[in-house]
Amino acid sequence: MWLVIDTDRWPAKTLHRIAKYCQRKGWGIAISNPCFELWLYLHKEPLPVEVIYTSQEMKTALGELVVGGYTAENFVLLLAMAIVNAKAADDSVAYNLPELMRTQLWRLGEALLPFLED
Repeated sequence: MWLVIDTDRWPAKTLHRIAKYCQRKGWGIAISNPCFELWLYLHKEPLPVEVIYTSQEMKTALGELVVGGYTAENFVLLLAMAIVNAKAADDSVAYNLPELMRTQLWRLGEALLPFLED
């Protein structure tokens, strides 16, 4: 079981408690800071050069990058690239909150990748 969560609406103290609970249960957890759209962005490009502070700014950047919007069919084909891009930027250890403009969703991506290669 995996929990995917972002930081834009959760206090850090709550996220730490949730992460510890997942660890005790043996569940995976993948946190994006500030939002899930960062993970989608990394399917197409490495981290943006400009500094993005809010979820809305990330959503705008993603909208400019992906004309026509998100489609699961197209993005699943880019999973390996997203893993490389996210993993290269994430220096957090397990169950720590990622820094701003970092995501741990590469962990879930790595767990899913073997199922998509067949």
